[in-house]
Amino acid sequence: MPSISKRHIIPNGNSLVIVIPKDWLRFWGLQKGDKVDIIYNGVMVVIPPNHPKKEKIKEKMKEVLL
Repeated sequence: MPSISKRHIIPNGNSLVIVIPKDWLRFWGLQKGDKVDIIYNGVMVVIPPNHPKKEKIKEKMKEVLL
């Protein structure tokens, strides 16, 4: 499922949001109200809650980004 796409930053009330690609949401079975982990520092990584290697990814990304 690797992909590269451009996303618009859009207003939502008093906040700004980035819309997550629909095919990524479908692939991970995510719906409105689900929570994801986000690690960021110059680059943002979104990790779905049901990813089989979630904890390993979080640790590696912390090493790289933080």
